[in-house]
Amino acid sequence: MKKSMKMFFGVFLFGMLLIPFTSVSAATEVNSYEDLTAALATDETVIEIGSDFDITAPIEIKKDLTINGHGNTLTATYPKSGGNDTILSSSTSGVLVLNDLVLSDSPKYGVQAHNGGTVVLNGVTIRNSGFGAALANGGTLVIQDLLLDNNAYGIELGIGDEVTGIPTIIMDGTLSIKNQDGKTPIHVDTTQITADKTITVENTIDTVQTIDLEGNTLVVKDTNGDVVYTSDELLEGTKVTVNTEEPLEPTTPTEEPEVTEPTEDVTENPETSDSILLILGVCGLSAAAMFTLKRKLS
Repeated sequence: MKKSMKMFFGVFLFGMLLIPFTSVSAATEVNSYEDLTAALATDETVIEIGSDFDITAPIEIKKDLTINGHGNTLTATYPKSGGNDTILSSSTSGVLVLNDLVLSDSPKYGVQAHNGGTVVLNGVTIRNSGFGAALANGGTLVIQDLLLDNNAYGIELGIGDEVTGIPTIIMDGTLSIKNQDGKTPIHVDTTQITADKTITVENTIDTVQTIDLEGNTLVVKDTNGDVVYTSDELLEGTKVTVNTEEPLEPTTPTEEPEVTEPTEDVTENPETSDSILLILGVCGLSAAAMFTLKRKLS
């Protein structure tokens, strides 16, 4: 009996020790669009990209998820339509973290933070997008390490139809842009972000670059405080919350009025000069009259 009890407790203890290990599932590796969409349909929260592959339709993610790209490339092969057309979108308060991943050839956007969703970009390259590389459509873009290469423009801020969230950019590292000469680094859709709308920009304590409001544009500055990227002009009255402070309104810089220094040669007032001459003349005549009168009396 005692031996049986010892065996029972031994088996029980061994089973209890196994629980922590059996409850932890390994991250899912995917190597195709079909693998990726199948993994997204599960409760999986970490996905590993095992190779380059094509994305044949836009993907919208509505949960917290981390995708580790391992330097691989996801290439959009679907045509542009009147819909979303973003390779990867985070929506409805989900947080999508992208690490070490390349997104290529989107007919519209590479990534989108939609209506409360958040996209964290760490070691991410977005290239050859037909519209913007990354869209904050009433959602939040967190820039940790982002390279934009040959996109129609860089980051876009917008508020689409039925979107109630606030477009937000959090600078938490570095933004680099290349092969985009003459194209807008930060595009503000002023047909959507009108004077009654709000934009939020924040800078973390450890960020390398910063983003701020200067005049009526958003600017990205390097470690020396020099402006490296500039947005479109904001509409007057648009509110911009910087580092969770009270909203500011963009201001259009005004030119300082030119001040003319007085010259050393000051022209006399003609009227004043004439008056002086008249007084001197009267005084002269009076003196002559007094002199003549004095001679007669003597």
